[in-house]
Amino acid sequence: MKTFSRCMLICALACFAMTALSAQAYVLPAEQVLEFMDKALGPAKGLTVTEQVTMYPSRVMGKPGDAESPESGPVQENQEQEITPAPVVLEGTISYKFPESFREEIRNTEGASIVVISPAGVAKVADSYLIAESEDQFDLFKEPLLYRNPQLLMARLRLAGVRTEICSLGYWQGKVAYVVGAQYPDESVPQLWIEKNTFLPIRFIVTRWVPGRSRDSLEVRYEDWQGLLVQEGKKIQHRYPGRIAFVQQGEVLSQRTLVNYAMNPAYPSDTFDVERVKKAYEWAPYLREETPLSREMEGVQDAMEDFRKATQ
Repeated sequence: MKTFSRCMLICALACFAMTALSAQAYVLPAEQVLEFMDKALGPAKGLTVTEQVTMYPSRVMGKPGDAESPESGPVQENQEQEITPAPVVLEGTISYKFPESFREEIRNTEGASIVVISPAGVAKVADSYLIAESEDQFDLFKEPLLYRNPQLLMARLRLAGVRTEICSLGYWQGKVAYVVGAQYPDESVPQLWIEKNTFLPIRFIVTRWVPGRSRDSLEVRYEDWQGLLVQEGKKIQHRYPGRIAFVQQGEVLSQRTLVNYAMNPAYPSDTFDVERVKKAYEWAPYLREETPLSREMEGVQDAMEDFRKATQ
């Protein structure tokens, strides 16, 4: 009887192992997962969201004066301790023209920072100067939200280092998700997580290798998904995260919180015009490399301008 029970237990365990193995044996390919994600996000052709942008400065060493530390008691006047600066809260606006045009403006007391991205290229402005014609890690949060075409998004993800030929099942914060770009639980490479039940993106790990340094990873988290109403004969929901958090080494660096939105707005013709932005702003002086050749060419241009004025 004991032998029979032992055999039954072994068979049950074997069946369980085979079932678990077969469940992992077939996972939807990345392109199909992205197709389902595109449908889950909704049918809008354009979207503008107003947002509250909160930035959390890094902790610094300082002298708090007569402040008291809860662990060590009174702090000596000249003794330095770690201080957490107050968060910086700004207002921002993001405009999406699906499937591949994007504009963000974040306003501060001195003006606004602007990022415009379209098939024509990239233009980034800060302090009324052009500062870049390429994207950085923080700009990539838009990838799963903007590129509303599976093939286009696949190409964009590959540019970000995501190996789209790999797709596995993972588990994070109580959710089962498709992991595009990595074999779970490997989090050392770029990867996009899409929740299995809702087909909505929940995290995007962007990793780059810096020469002479260890890898530099940034994690984007898409949280508190909201249903935004699209009026097209009937009310249809478009989905957008209520909170987008940027996390590095377990600490939140900044976050964007949804305040309001406008669905399918009529954009002015120059909203996503990258070339217009480049022409409207000069390069920041600290980014202009002055060389003998550049000074010579500047002199030639000045001479040509004087010649034109003299002959008018």
